[in-house]
Amino acid sequence: MKRANGAGSVVKHGGNRRRPYEARVTVGLDEQGRQQRKAVGYYATRDEAMVALLGYNKSPYDIDARTVTMAELFGRWHRRAVEQGRLVPGTLYNMLAGFNKHCPALHGMPYHLIKAHMIQDCIDQSGGYAPQRLVKNIFYHLDRYAIELDIIPRGYSDLTQSAAPAPKEKRVFSDMEAARLWDNLEVPWVDTVLILLYSGWRAMEFLSLRVDDINFEMGIMRGGSKTRAGKDRIVPIHSAIEPLIRRRSANNTGYLVHSDGKPIPYRSFIFHFERLMASMDMLHTPHECRHTFRSWLDRVSAPLSCVNRIMGHSCGDVGLQTYTHKTIEELRAAIEMIKTEQTPQKRAVGGA
Repeated sequence: MKRANGAGSVVKHGGNRRRPYEARVTVGLDEQGRQQRKAVGYYATRDEAMVALLGYNKSPYDIDARTVTMAELFGRWHRRAVEQGRLVPGTLYNMLAGFNKHCPALHGMPYHLIKAHMIQDCIDQSGGYAPQRLVKNIFYHLDRYAIELDIIPRGYSDLTQSAAPAPKEKRVFSDMEAARLWDNLEVPWVDTVLILLYSGWRAMEFLSLRVDDINFEMGIMRGGSKTRAGKDRIVPIHSAIEPLIRRRSANNTGYLVHSDGKPIPYRSFIFHFERLMASMDMLHTPHECRHTFRSWLDRVSAPLSCVNRIMGHSCGDVGLQTYTHKTIEELRAAIEMIKTEQTPQKRAVGGA
């Protein structure tokens, strides 16, 4: 069957060649109106050449670009990234170092020939989580640049995997550290740490709390996010932190934690939290307040169903979102079980 005009042709070259069949296409006309042809590739059989020609016609690409090696492509991308300033210098430096250290086996290979398993080999052989993540990121950027240049029709970096980060060790607040917080209530932001310790809120959930979300008559706070079980959940107000919450709620109609009536951005809260931890010779993250709260409940053997409800964990309870008066009392009883050395009854905000 004759191919359509402009669909290219397959010709056989003479001589003792391993790949005598050339698939070529017309890419334009010269000044005299003669056809200009370029080779798609050279193949051992006519059938292979025909398949390559059909593939080109189905998804045309820049033939010259197909000869670009990984090293050439990275060089072009890196120069453009420097000129455009889209990545910070430190990131570009790390990517250049990672390219030279972890990818030399593929430097001379035409980029369009690099497949997912080759990229995965580079990732696997690079080391632990950080270098693997770096190599995967390098190929992610190169894939998108190569697609932009019509070197490849699709990228393979999305099909690869890098090592998972090692789980971070969670450090609970010791009883001594908690007692030190209670002894320094006059220090700014100490009250926010204590509220987190005795409520189990995630930091973003806590910063989103409004005064309207607090019902002192019922002794509860309502809020939460992230999961279905965590949204719009009820957290009883532990008696130890009730005075702290009342103080923050006084003459306030907006957010419980605010600046001039506006909610405190998460990054600002982290800044204040880290400064406070440093000043008190402690090393903790806001999430470790939640982890400590859970540890305290485990220590006193609080009912798991109540713990899950308070923390917003799914527990398979069909009535999870239905809070009766009895349920609230059960949750309050569970949270009030926290009677440890760090909250002596007389000191627990008694004079605050």
